[in-house]
Amino acid sequence: MIAKRCFLPFAPLALAAVLCGCTQKNTGDEPAASNSPIGLERFLLFPNPIAQSSGGYETDTTAYADAYYRAIDPTYAANGQDTIDQWKARNNFGSVTGTEYRAVFRDVKDLGYGRNMNGRLNADGSVAFFVENYNVGYSSSVNVDVAIARDETWHVGTNAIEWSSTLCIPGVDPADCNPNVKFAKYYNFSSADGTLQLAVDLDGKGKKAMPGPCITCHGGRGDPLTPADAVSGKPRFPLVENSLSRKRGDTEARLQGMNVDSFEFSKQAGWTRGDQEATLKIFNQWILCTYPLVGAPAGAEDSCRVAAGPNEWQGTAAEMIKSWYGGPGMPITTFQDTYVPSSWNANPSLYTNVVAPFCRTCHSVRGTKNQDDIDFMTLAKFQGYADRIKSHVFDRGIMPLALIVYNDFWSSSAPDTLANFINPFLTAPETATTASGTALRPGRPVADPGPNRMVRSATSAILSAENSLFAGTYNWSVVSGSATIINPDSMIATFSPSPAGSYTVRLTVGNGSATDSKDVTITVDDTFPDPSRLRFAHVKNVLQNLLHSGPTPTCIGCHKNVSTPAPTNTPPVWYTNFDRDGSGGAADATDDSWFLKGLTGRVNLTEIQASPLLRKPSGNHHSGGTLLNVADTTSGGGLSSYSILYNWILAGMPAGGVAANAGPNTLNTVTFNGVFPGPFTANIPLDGGQSVGVGTLSYLWTVASEPLGTSATFPGNSFSDNAAATSLTIQNVGTYVVQLQVSDGPSTDIAQRTIVVDETPLAANVVVAGLSGGNVS
Repeated sequence: MIAKRCFLPFAPLALAAVLCGCTQKNTGDEPAASNSPIGLERFLLFPNPIAQSSGGYETDTTAYADAYYRAIDPTYAANGQDTIDQWKARNNFGSVTGTEYRAVFRDVKDLGYGRNMNGRLNADGSVAFFVENYNVGYSSSVNVDVAIARDETWHVGTNAIEWSSTLCIPGVDPADCNPNVKFAKYYNFSSADGTLQLAVDLDGKGKKAMPGPCITCHGGRGDPLTPADAVSGKPRFPLVENSLSRKRGDTEARLQGMNVDSFEFSKQAGWTRGDQEATLKIFNQWILCTYPLVGAPAGAEDSCRVAAGPNEWQGTAAEMIKSWYGGPGMPITTFQDTYVPSSWNANPSLYTNVVAPFCRTCHSVRGTKNQDDIDFMTLAKFQGYADRIKSHVFDRGIMPLALIVYNDFWSSSAPDTLANFINPFLTAPETATTASGTALRPGRPVADPGPNRMVRSATSAILSAENSLFAGTYNWSVVSGSATIINPDSMIATFSPSPAGSYTVRLTVGNGSATDSKDVTITVDDTFPDPSRLRFAHVKNVLQNLLHSGPTPTCIGCHKNVSTPAPTNTPPVWYTNFDRDGSGGAADATDDSWFLKGLTGRVNLTEIQASPLLRKPSGNHHSGGTLLNVADTTSGGGLSSYSILYNWILAGMPAGGVAANAGPNTLNTVTFNGVFPGPFTANIPLDGGQSVGVGTLSYLWTVASEPLGTSATFPGNSFSDNAAATSLTIQNVGTYVVQLQVSDGPSTDIAQRTIVVDETPLAANVVVAGLSGGNVS
């Protein structure tokens, strides 16, 4: 069973190899600061980079970059190539209309380059910047002077960003794609010949595929590609379903404000900071124009902004840009960064010393109207991410996301400040500090046995330590309960419990003399599905049909295909069945495969427990609240639904299958009817129509158990029924268990429903001859 998992399309077992195993010289070519811990070194990659079973990450592949530019760049789509000169022409650089300015500086807090920046505002409101990057050496102040001179000896590449509208592509973009909506697009061109580059090395850590190195810190999404389409034979770039543009290639990324205090300037006349303050303010005003506007304009600077959509980022960073120049109206000419959001007044030093220098640049342009905790605009939002901060910063070492910022962070007092702040908000025994109160550093072994979950009794279940960090040895042990662990000293072990109940299993990992242990609670249930038989159909059943807690009891109450413009609270990913590939007609097997591929973006194989598919519905930063109450360990409860998702991921996210859905367990109070002397019967409606499968399904209803001495039947006085919807005829109160078997031919699944029947009390006022009247019940 374990060996087979290696060959499933999305098997997390392949991560063992992934986790173990440039033409542009730049600042990253120099050694990292000696006091910076070595974490996973995934700079400029998404926290969920879409790990592939074949190795590597999908968001860091040539196919990803190719699909991106085919979606947004008409020149590339037509010719398979583009150049900086063609890009300039499309954005009207050098034309007599519009406005252009140039500024030159060195970005000491980002990538260290000398930057020759050219910006343009066009008559249609579109904004474009191209930046020639120059690098002489690490921390070299000469970088800015060679940028002024445009010395090609040190030119290492040209970045370009535009905020513009793009034509929709028939047959690729959906029919309701809006070609008039402007969104941000990101490019990188070669310093040698000016051609478009599909990958770029911005930090000396190797080339990474576009647009990832840009959009990771510009608020963009890194969703998975589609399967190859039938026409081109190539995958399409993902579609953010609730975007205003409904255009493939719109990653919802944003332009960032320019923090002038993080720039170094030349002493040459005409290029000092004082000489360029006015130009940089104009650039920041243009960037502000690209931000959605909530409510009425607060000043003339808002007149160019477009009204915010009901589901997109709400322009949160606009307040910050305005504050740099005196607030609404932007009355002052000189950049001054004293900005602290009002909701941080309870701890302004944490914001000033940690969030502003090391978190704000990327996080200020993240979040949506539906869920904006990630923008860190309030102290409460920030502390609500305490567990993820510990994981990303102190365990994994993947944030701060850029190399220079990472080194600056670990060279400051910020790690100790941050670690001691989040400690009270972590669930014991979790801690971000050592016994002496200093911050934990990434690189130490960290045990990760996975989340608390449910498995089926009398079956084997996988124990995976794949997401443990910096570990070379593994040991699994049973702390409570009677169970057997096969291969207890392996990364992947097998858990074989005896009776139903609760078990505690401990994982201990080591690296040299350092060790770490963590316990996981495994609930063993007699009715939970066999984990080895879980398929995509079972996941769809959880997402589409099962009733959960919360104000919207099904996932598709929100995650559903809607007409545009999408109403408020429409998520960016939809779980309903619809024509995903745009081929026309009802959803079919191809659309099901596109659904599955899209759902892989909600699974983080590098840290499964952090997958949005698991975290959000269990109540973590989820606009829909808690749908899967993992504290509910009853059969069919919240932990059961959560564990169907988790065990399916562990199994490699296999496709297909069928999922029988007999309906929820119910308590039915009935009235028995009939003609004396009987029998007196009642009917319980049954409906298996929400069972999940592709194609024609067959159904078989039977009675699994019933009260002693009764004989429940289906229509026609039969003991079984082949209809999707039927009824059960009963003659007595008590507990009945019906079983539904569903098949599509190759696959079969069984589900049971428990029905507890009570009788409606009968009350009457009768008069019996010779006796006085009275109430009888």
